Amino acid sequence: MKFEPYLNEEYSRVRFMKNMKNEVTVIHTEYEDGPKAVATVDVGDLSGMGSLEYAFRATTNWGSIWSAGPLQANGEPNSDYNPDVTVLIDVEGEDEMLRSTVVGDELLYEGKRYRVDEYGFKLVTETS
Repeated sequence: MKFEPYLNEEYSRVRFMKNMKNEVTVIHTEYEDGPKAVATVDVGDLSGMGSLEYAFRATTNWGSIWSAGPLQANGEPNSDYNPDVTVLIDVEGEDEMLRSTVVGDELLYEGKRYRVDEYGFKLVTETS
């Protein structure tokens, strides 16, 4: 019996791995009623702590609103907008912006859950 390549388990797994993004899921837990996944951050070729640091920076309001689009309501460029960030919840206007990622929030990366610590990140648990 002849199988098409896409039916081959090994081929499918390799194809899936090639198309998988290297991303961090940002979970706000502090100041929330429960954990809330708010964004994913495509960290490109970064790995380890570098990927966590990039996701933390990309989901912090530094002078504008990271969860808003490329333009502010007044038409000015949004200096905190990052095209690597995908916001996972509905955010409309400046009044409903997402807060910055802070100490106590969590980041999910490569099957491991990290808590934002006062200095860096602390491994909480492996999820896979």
